[in-house]
Amino acid sequence: MKEKIIEPPIVFAASVILEALSHYYFPLFTVIPSNLRFLGLVFIFISLLLSFWQLHTMLGKTPIPYGSSPKTLLKDGPFKYTRNAFYLSLILISLGVAVYSADLVPFLIVILEFYIFNKFLIPPEEKVLEEIFGQEYMDYKKKVRRWI
Repeated sequence: MKEKIIEPPIVFAASVILEALSHYYFPLFTVIPSNLRFLGLVFIFISLLLSFWQLHTMLGKTPIPYGSSPKTLLKDGPFKYTRNAFYLSLILISLGVAVYSADLVPFLIVILEFYIFNKFLIPPEEKVLEEIFGQEYMDYKKKVRRWI
């Protein structure tokens, strides 16, 4: 795959760090009741399950390191339900951190992270997949949503 200006793991790490810093140093106001903060951990747990499922699906079928050109169009496992299991798992972790923090600013950061993924990172990857897999990928795009 072509090298990107912004790498997804960097966007994700920056988002989570900004969420934590904003929660501790610049809290605006609470948007989640304290008795529901545990739901943030549920989102993180679900994300970890999705990540392991995705990795298990990818093993032996396509290169796992980010940025490697895919060898196979994955259409099973979590890829039956989302074309972007990797990005979805990152968003779920960030959402979990936001829910756990219960503050408004982390939610705004998750929205920004989602926007960056959806607008700047996923479209170039989709173009590469269209070039590599052609009509097979186009048919897959018609059947499976970008997110969920």
